[in-house]
Amino acid sequence: MNAILPIVYSIRGTGPSMIVTVVAFCAFMHMFSIVQTASRSFAEVFFRNFTILITSGLPVDPNDLTSVQLALMFAAVTIFSVFILNMFITVIGEQFILESQNVHRSVTMLRSMHCEVHLLRAKLLPCALMTQTIAAILCIFAMLSALLLQYCFFSHVQTPVWAAALMVLCHVVMLIATFQDPDAPWARTLDSRPVAPRHLWFACPAKGSDQNQFWRTASDEDVSRQLT
Repeated sequence: MNAILPIVYSIRGTGPSMIVTVVAFCAFMHMFSIVQTASRSFAEVFFRNFTILITSGLPVDPNDLTSVQLALMFAAVTIFSVFILNMFITVIGEQFILESQNVHRSVTMLRSMHCEVHLLRAKLLPCALMTQTIAAILCIFAMLSALLLQYCFFSHVQTPVWAAALMVLCHVVMLIATFQDPDAPWARTLDSRPVAPRHLWFACPAKGSDQNQFWRTASDEDVSRQLT
C-alpha cells in the first residue's frame, strides 16, 4: 500500500495542468482536422495526428504535405510535445515526490476512513445473525455462486431470467456475512440485552499551560465517544 498510494494520489494535484494539456490537445486536433481536408472522419484524423502530438513523430516524407500542414506540425511538436506535455509530466513527478513523503499519513488516513465506514455500516446492518464460521462458509458459497454466474454470462451459456437477481442476492449475502461477529464491540444485536458501555479515547497534544502537566483530566464528552 505504501508503494501504490503515492501513484494513486499523485493525480490530485494535477488538475490545472491536466486542463491545460487537454485543451491544447483538443485545439491542435481541431486545427489538424481543418487543415487536412483529405481526412474526412474524426477517427482517421485522430489516428493520424495522435502520434505527432504524443510521440513527436513527424512524417517521413514532408513533400506530401502543404506548407500550412508542415508549419502546423512543427508548431504542435514545439508547443505541445516539448513544453505542455513535459510540464504535465513534471507536475506529476513533483506530486508523486510530495505524496511519497506523506505516504505514512495517507495510509493512516485511509485506514481510519475505512474503519469509520465499517463502524457506520455496523450500526445499520445486523451483526449477530450467525457465528463467524457459518458466515465464512456462507460468504465462500455466495462468492463461488457469483463467479459461476459470471462465467455463464461471458461464455454465452443460456441463463434464466432471474440470474441477475441471484447475482444481487450473492453480493448482499457476502456484504452481510462480513459483518457477522456477535462478540465484537460494535455488533448490533437484535435483542434488548443490556450492554456494558465502551468508549474510544482520543489522545490530543497539550497546549498552552497544559504542556507542563503530566496528566490532564477531561470529561467523557471531550475525549470519549460511546460505541454502543
